[in-house]
Amino acid sequence: LASAVPLSDLVGFAGLFAVAVGVAAAAAALGTLIGTLAETRLQAGLAAVAAWFAVAIGLDLLLLGMGAFARVGEVALVGAVLANPLETGRVLALLAIDGGAASLGPAGGFVVTQFGLAPTMALLATALVAWIAVPLLLAGRLLATRDT
Repeated sequence: LASAVPLSDLVGFAGLFAVAVGVAAAAAALGTLIGTLAETRLQAGLAAVAAWFAVAIGLDLLLLGMGAFARVGEVALVGAVLANPLETGRVLALLAIDGGAASLGPAGGFVVTQFGLAPTMALLATALVAWIAVPLLLAGRLLATRDT
């Protein structure tokens, strides 16, 4: 692989791998929280499917509606990106590979233009870590309060 791909591109691919692992960890953390909140396996499964739909499709539709119909500003679009771990990972992965704002869409382009590349990547990485830590902390707290 190293002979076919320049070393400078391998750094971007390593960043992409790290983002993929982070998004997977965020999904696992959300699944852990859902499993902790559910009383039965059926409830946990149904809630997990609903959460997947909301994160994978529903929040994107909401983001499109906010941009097209509600005419909210870029700051609200950035908030919507940070509120979705998949979208946060997508923008962070694009920045890790390309580093340009052209392929990020309006919200990602706005943040990179306003703050610069490194602060934007730090903000998105922090949001992804929060998507991992907060559900796990909540699940741990809920489990600690249950009777054994």
